Amino acid sequence: MLSLVFTSIALALVIVVVAVTSVHLERKRLLTLADGAALHAASVIDEAEFYGGAPGEAPALTRASVEAAASDYLSRSPEAAKLRDLAMVEASTPEGETAAVTLVAVARPALVGWLVDLVDDGIVITASSSARGQ
Repeated sequence: MLSLVFTSIALALVIVVVAVTSVHLERKRLLTLADGAALHAASVIDEAEFYGGAPGEAPALTRASVEAAASDYLSRSPEAAKLRDLAMVEASTPEGETAAVTLVAVARPALVGWLVDLVDDGIVITASSSARGQ
């Protein structure tokens, strides 16, 4: 009887660890995607800013160029297709040199996803990243 109780506790612990680990890995995947989108957005230069700017002055990032580049990166990334309900919440450039991207997705824990679906649609995860253009 006692061994059955301990086995049940050990099994429950394993299930919890696997579920938490799967959500953590989904968040890491989302963070990697946000890092890539921010880096790509920081490296893209707005052509109007580049050709219309003052000579010798580095072109500044614009909100439109950051949004377009981040969206383009997400549409071409195979990792984006693996995330559930992926959305770009923010793509901006606070001072014209840094691209900031915030992404949101929904994680479904392994082994207990059906239980989470009974209560809610999943666990909302968020990741923000920024990259500086040079």
